[in-house]
Amino acid sequence: MKKFIRLSFYLLATIIAFFVSSNIHADIIVVNKDGGVPSSGINFDLIHNFTPDDDFGVPSLFKKHMIVMGHGAGDPGAQGSGTNEATFNRTELLPLLQKYASQLKYSKIYFYDPSRDMYRDSVHDKGAYTIDNYESVTEFHLDSSRSTSAHGGHVIVHPTQVTDKNRDLAQVVNKYVGLNPSYAGNGGLSLRSDLLNLSVLRYRGISYRLVEMAFISNPNDVAKLRSNLEAFAKEMVERITGERITPDIQASSIDYFAAIDNQMKISGWFESSKATTTGTPYLYIIDREGNELARYPITLTNRPDVANAYPDLPEAGKHGFSLTVNIPDNLRGKQIYFKAGKSSDSRGDHLNYEVYFTKGFKLDSVVKTGNIDEYKNTKNNVEIRGWFFDSRLSNQGVPYLFVYDENNQEIKRIALTLTNRVDVQAAYRTWSTSLKSGFNAKFTVGDQYRGHQLHFVAKNLTNDQNNVIFEIPLNGTYQVQDFVQASSLDQATYKDGKLKLSGWHYNERNNQGYRFLVLTDKATHQVVKKVNYQGINRSDVTRLHGDTAKNSGFDVTIDLAANEQGKTYLVKSIITEDEQGNNILSEQSFKNLVDVEQTTPLDPDQSNGKTDKLYRVYNKNSGEHLYTASLGEAKHLINLGWKDEGVAWNLPESGTPIYRLYNPNSGEHFYTANQAEYENVAKAGWNKEGIVFHSDLNKKTPIYRLFNPNADGAGSHHYTVNQAERDNLVKLGWKNEDIAFYGA
Repeated sequence: MKKFIRLSFYLLATIIAFFVSSNIHADIIVVNKDGGVPSSGINFDLIHNFTPDDDFGVPSLFKKHMIVMGHGAGDPGAQGSGTNEATFNRTELLPLLQKYASQLKYSKIYFYDPSRDMYRDSVHDKGAYTIDNYESVTEFHLDSSRSTSAHGGHVIVHPTQVTDKNRDLAQVVNKYVGLNPSYAGNGGLSLRSDLLNLSVLRYRGISYRLVEMAFISNPNDVAKLRSNLEAFAKEMVERITGERITPDIQASSIDYFAAIDNQMKISGWFESSKATTTGTPYLYIIDREGNELARYPITLTNRPDVANAYPDLPEAGKHGFSLTVNIPDNLRGKQIYFKAGKSSDSRGDHLNYEVYFTKGFKLDSVVKTGNIDEYKNTKNNVEIRGWFFDSRLSNQGVPYLFVYDENNQEIKRIALTLTNRVDVQAAYRTWSTSLKSGFNAKFTVGDQYRGHQLHFVAKNLTNDQNNVIFEIPLNGTYQVQDFVQASSLDQATYKDGKLKLSGWHYNERNNQGYRFLVLTDKATHQVVKKVNYQGINRSDVTRLHGDTAKNSGFDVTIDLAANEQGKTYLVKSIITEDEQGNNILSEQSFKNLVDVEQTTPLDPDQSNGKTDKLYRVYNKNSGEHLYTASLGEAKHLINLGWKDEGVAWNLPESGTPIYRLYNPNSGEHFYTANQAEYENVAKAGWNKEGIVFHSDLNKKTPIYRLFNPNADGAGSHHYTVNQAERDNLVKLGWKNEDIAFYGA
């Protein structure tokens, strides 16, 4: 019979979740924030930092009730008699309910946002779930039936809510429309427990009722309701609140409120049917419970706009006011509300009448705060950016940044020139001192603070720096960069009694001195070699660590006797004070283990290229493939973390020599059969590594060379015997450089 079939209660009351929804409740009193602002010492025209608190809780002597218009938000509800539920409720009933709600003196009615449908909101865990601290919720609907003879209204409540107040509401329906015969025997109450809003609000301890005013499908019902709608609305407001509406009408508005620094400005108006022509007008600041916090005598001004809005009120339009006062300390950080009236005495102790304002405002607390937004440190140089202010005292004295170490000992104090920070002002709009609060400080610390922690305190001092006006510890502790000590053994290769080591060793504090590479037998821990070397420039290291890292590289070849071969070596680099290698200033041990195979002397008649396999290993860090005929070199690199890719191709016993070069800056190897090219590349700074294998004179197996135009350094060239691998790399963007040499 009724569209409420759609309101099935699908949630168990025991698992209801509560969520806060904004802009759901519409207060019938709207604050006009565009009221006129007279001139004063502060330009309040530029200040709009307070928004009225729509969740204002009226003083405790009031009760809060909510009225809901059924359907809406695209859902018309039931239709008939030339209208529908949503339209009738909002265009015909709602204005009358609002009219009489505004005349309540001791109670307060809020209206659920008529642009929304509370049932739909509740389905999405809003709506009824967001209604807090209300005495009751009353929802208005029109019933519907296929039969045009169905007539009368009723009130739906939970079986536990059979109360006199709910019967009274049903009797208002009975008085002006009549009761639905199905519920007349129960005083007009229909007992239901399957409606969502009803069950949610009952679980939350709020009385809820749904008023079916009439059958929209019955024109006679609708005609009765319309002809009595004014009286129906008035009595519904009275029965919901329990307050009889009398001719005593009150109205008020805070048109403008702003607070900045130590002053606040309030302007507005108030009216009452009990207004007197005599008495001293006062504005009172009260808390949520109605307790007085402050009072101020006010000068009343004429408000023609208010007089036009309330022509039936005596003295209407004569109670405008505008007040600018200092903010008492006891109001800081509080939510404040207002009432006004005329007192029979000059002190404001005995009010002839009083009018409450329905909006509350929050006053900011006194603020003393700051923040370090950014900390930068390179070696001894420090730069910090941030802000700080004291809401009352920032305009006094000279601002400084104090720098302290871990032991809270002052290292430095830096005089600051403060800058505007509009972001800080936006966050603290009620304090003008928040604008000029930014700073950017640069300073250096001594070497003794490298590797240590710093913290910062902002202070305003008197001009003689002898007294602190205020201080604000700023957030966090910050590390000063320690002295850099770093190293790398980039390459270690061994061939025919020669161990070639290349890498770098940098110590920021002691990069000058005598440099040595030390080889220690891993098995016996005995030092086998200690070789002095001259540092060479490594552009990659200077890019990383600056000019002080010049000449920190090494590229050293160490001759190993037969008894020094067949060992695994630990390698370290040292920087010393003297040329004998004593008094070590810096020492760096490399993680790389260097394997040196035992070299078997070759038969003088045996060709150096007399081998049958070329090995390929891969460095996943640099992307380079290295080719070597030396199984020992291949194994050594594999031990260092290179990937074993097995035999690249077979080699001839003799043939065209293939030369290898090494770039100590990029770590790249280059192979060429052209001796002139070999010499020219060496002149460009590459290290010669001699003949590493031979190309087959019979050109049996072509070896293809490819170039990666996107690579920079190691891994830019690749050699392969596999045509499929070549073709795949070409598809990926590599350039085919054709046949470089031949395998057997």
